[in-house]
Amino acid sequence: MIEGLANKIALRIKEADPEGSTSIEVMEYALGVIFNLIFTVFLSCLIGWMTGKLIDTMIAVVGFGTLRYFSGGEHMKSLTACTIISTAIFSIVPYIAINSSLVVIFTGIATIIMILFSPNICEDTINPTLPNSALKAVSVLIVLTNFYLQSSTLILVFLIQAMLILPMRGGGSHEKGYS
Repeated sequence: MIEGLANKIALRIKEADPEGSTSIEVMEYALGVIFNLIFTVFLSCLIGWMTGKLIDTMIAVVGFGTLRYFSGGEHMKSLTACTIISTAIFSIVPYIAINSSLVVIFTGIATIIMILFSPNICEDTINPTLPNSALKAVSVLIVLTNFYLQSSTLILVFLIQAMLILPMRGGGSHEKGYS
């Protein structure tokens, strides 16, 4: 769905400016990433608003997105699947209550994973122009804030993101010697 929409718009842009230097593939990719973000945030916030959990849903979206920006991680093959699964996660996580002891334990686990494996910069990751050591430090600090905040919502999205930086399929910077 998202890929098809991005392709149609990229084709229209190219038709309007055939001499433009940007390829259809590059425009399609960029539009797809933008649409994925817009649809995920919009749908998550809509569901959060409809279910009375808008603030917690926004905390999940911002917490996950911020950590992912610095720590990298695996991507889904389809932007549409990414939108659907991300929206489901951001909409369900606010309903999962975790006691304070588990929040501390899970925060420790997520911190250790970030120390060991972040950043996991995949080929198609848009990442900041910071050295890996700075990306790792920021990722760890983001997770460490939850020792103070004690947020069930944040630790659940932090744990999910931590799982996405684990080198599961022979990829990621860790196995390539870039950390």
